[in-house]
Amino acid sequence: TVHINMSENIRELMLNSGRRTIVFFGGPKSGKGAVIEELVESFGVKVISAESLLHNALHKKLSAPTSPGKDGSKLETAAMLSQLKTQPSLVTLEWIFELIKAEVLRYPDIVHVID
Repeated sequence: TVHINMSENIRELMLNSGRRTIVFFGGPKSGKGAVIEELVESFGVKVISAESLLHNALHKKLSAPTSPGKDGSKLETAAMLSQLKTQPSLVTLEWIFELIKAEVLRYPDIVHVID
Protein backbone atom coordinates (compact mmCIF):
# COMPACT_ATOMS: atom_id res chain seq x y z
CA THR A 1 0.00 0.00 0.00
CA VAL A 2 1.22 3.47 -0.86
CA HIS A 3 0.17 6.28 1.43
CA ILE A 4 -0.09 9.79 0.10
CA ASN A 5 0.97 12.58 2.43
CA MET A 6 -0.26 15.97 1.36
CA SER A 7 -0.82 19.35 2.86
CA GLU A 8 -4.30 20.38 3.96
CA ASN A 9 -4.40 22.86 1.06
CA ILE A 10 -4.02 20.03 -1.46
CA ARG A 11 -6.52 17.85 0.41
CA GLU A 12 -9.06 20.70 0.40
CA LEU A 13 -8.47 21.34 -3.30
CA MET A 14 -9.06 17.66 -4.12
CA LEU A 15 -12.22 17.44 -2.06
CA ASN A 16 -13.85 20.79 -2.84
CA SER A 17 -12.71 21.88 -6.27
CA GLY A 18 -15.31 20.48 -8.67
CA ARG A 19 -13.86 19.37 -11.96
CA ARG A 20 -10.17 18.47 -11.95
CA THR A 21 -8.12 16.15 -14.13
CA ILE A 22 -4.90 14.48 -13.04
CA VAL A 23 -2.76 12.71 -15.63
CA PHE A 24 -0.35 9.97 -14.52
CA PHE A 25 2.69 9.00 -16.54
CA GLY A 26 5.14 6.27 -15.70
CA GLY A 27 6.64 3.09 -16.95
CA PRO A 28 5.65 -0.41 -15.97
CA LYS A 29 6.19 -1.17 -12.28
CA SER A 30 6.76 2.53 -11.49
CA GLY A 31 4.12 2.52 -8.74
CA LYS A 32 1.53 4.69 -10.48
CA GLY A 33 -1.13 2.03 -10.04
CA ALA A 34 -0.64 2.04 -6.28
CA VAL A 35 -0.83 5.84 -6.14
CA ILE A 36 -3.98 5.84 -8.26
CA GLU A 37 -5.53 3.18 -6.01
CA GLU A 38 -4.81 5.34 -2.97
CA LEU A 39 -6.42 8.37 -4.68
CA VAL A 40 -9.52 6.29 -5.43
CA GLU A 41 -9.73 5.12 -1.81
CA SER A 42 -9.04 8.56 -0.32
CA PHE A 43 -11.04 10.78 -2.67
CA GLY A 44 -13.29 8.59 -4.80
CA VAL A 45 -11.77 9.86 -8.04
CA LYS A 46 -12.87 8.42 -11.40
CA VAL A 47 -10.05 6.53 -13.10
CA ILE A 48 -9.91 6.72 -16.87
CA SER A 49 -7.64 4.12 -18.42
CA ALA A 50 -6.37 5.48 -21.74
CA GLU A 51 -5.26 1.95 -22.63
CA SER A 52 -8.74 0.50 -22.07
CA LEU A 53 -10.42 3.36 -23.95
CA LEU A 54 -8.08 2.88 -26.89
CA HIS A 55 -8.48 -0.90 -26.91
CA ASN A 56 -12.29 -0.70 -26.81
CA ALA A 57 -12.43 2.01 -29.47
CA LEU A 58 -10.05 0.10 -31.73
CA HIS A 59 -12.11 -3.01 -31.30
CA LYS A 60 -15.12 -1.09 -32.62
CA LYS A 61 -13.18 0.75 -35.32
CA LEU A 62 -11.26 -2.19 -36.77
CA SER A 63 -12.59 -5.35 -38.31
CA ALA A 64 -10.60 -7.56 -35.93
CA PRO A 65 -12.04 -11.03 -35.40
CA THR A 66 -13.58 -11.61 -32.00
CA SER A 67 -14.49 -14.59 -29.92
CA PRO A 68 -17.61 -14.50 -27.71
CA GLY A 69 -16.67 -13.85 -24.10
CA LYS A 70 -12.99 -13.25 -24.88
CA ASP A 71 -12.93 -9.51 -25.44
CA GLY A 72 -9.36 -8.29 -25.11
CA SER A 73 -7.75 -11.69 -25.66
CA LYS A 74 -4.20 -11.92 -26.96
CA LEU A 75 -5.45 -13.18 -30.33
CA GLU A 76 -7.82 -10.25 -30.71
CA THR A 77 -5.13 -7.77 -29.72
CA ALA A 78 -2.67 -9.36 -32.16
CA ALA A 79 -5.25 -9.06 -34.95
CA MET A 80 -5.80 -5.39 -34.17
CA LEU A 81 -2.05 -4.71 -34.09
CA SER A 82 -1.63 -6.50 -37.39
CA GLN A 83 -4.28 -4.30 -38.99
CA LEU A 84 -2.72 -1.16 -37.50
CA LYS A 85 0.61 -2.04 -39.09
CA THR A 86 -1.01 -1.73 -42.50
CA GLN A 87 -3.23 1.26 -41.54
CA PRO A 88 -1.34 3.32 -38.93
CA SER A 89 -3.35 6.44 -39.70
CA LEU A 90 -6.34 4.86 -37.92
CA VAL A 91 -4.86 5.95 -34.59
CA THR A 92 -3.95 9.60 -34.19
CA LEU A 93 -3.11 11.54 -31.07
CA GLU A 94 -6.10 13.78 -31.76
CA TRP A 95 -8.40 10.73 -31.82
CA ILE A 96 -6.98 9.44 -28.52
CA PHE A 97 -7.53 12.85 -26.90
CA GLU A 98 -11.10 12.89 -28.21
CA LEU A 99 -11.72 9.50 -26.57
CA ILE A 100 -10.40 10.79 -23.25
CA LYS A 101 -12.34 14.06 -23.55
CA ALA A 102 -15.59 12.20 -24.20
CA GLU A 103 -15.05 10.07 -21.10
CA VAL A 104 -14.26 13.12 -18.95
CA LEU A 105 -17.41 14.86 -20.17
CA ARG A 106 -19.53 11.85 -19.18
CA TYR A 107 -18.79 12.73 -15.53
CA PRO A 108 -18.25 16.51 -15.60
CA ASP A 109 -18.30 17.40 -11.91
CA ILE A 110 -15.78 15.01 -10.41
CA VAL A 111 -12.03 14.58 -10.21
CA HIS A 112 -10.62 12.39 -12.97
CA VAL A 113 -7.35 10.47 -12.97
CA ILE A 114 -6.11 9.54 -16.42
CA ASP A 115 -3.79 6.58 -16.48
